[in-house]
Amino acid sequence: DAVRAFVRARVSDRSAADDLVQATFAAALDRGVPQGDGAAGVGRWLFAIARNLVLKEVRDGRAHAGATRPHAPGAERAAAAPGPLEVAAGAEEQARVRAALE
Repeated sequence: DAVRAFVRARVSDRSAADDLVQATFAAALDRGVPQGDGAAGVGRWLFAIARNLVLKEVRDGRAHAGATRPHAPGAERAAAAPGPLEVAAGAEEQARVRAALE
């Protein structure tokens, strides 16, 4: 849910956002869950995949950016950093992915 909220906040078309969320988890499964970083590392990894897919879709013109936000220096980095709820959601998702892979 945290990754979906992250993508939907950045892509105005709900269907395109859902497609990007699906692509995020498909890419995560293809790449394999990183080992040794714990839940926080997996959360950051998932959000990085989602962010990169969103940026690619917007850059290629296949998706339109969502709500306009003021861009302060470092705002992209701050927006990409997961908060505590996102980290917890990442830990839950990591457990589900690992269980699915076993």
